[in-house]
Amino acid sequence: MSDSKDDQTQAKVKVVYEDCLPCKLTGAVAFTGVGGYLIHEASKLDPSLVRRRTNLRLIGLGFIALAAYRLYK
Repeated sequence: MSDSKDDQTQAKVKVVYEDCLPCKLTGAVAFTGVGGYLIHEASKLDPSLVRRRTNLRLIGLGFIALAAYRLYK
């Protein structure tokens, strides 16, 4: 009798949540939009602010990488 309950408990634990395709697309588009916005804003900064421009671009690229990860995960 306890084997049956253990099997049912293990079966419930093994369930892995996966997003639907529209959820993945929405998340990927959102991350890409944020990344693109940051890269665009970095290009509008004064060229003397090299460190700030570089940081914004790197963060923007990070968001775009998250979009790719979100889409293909």
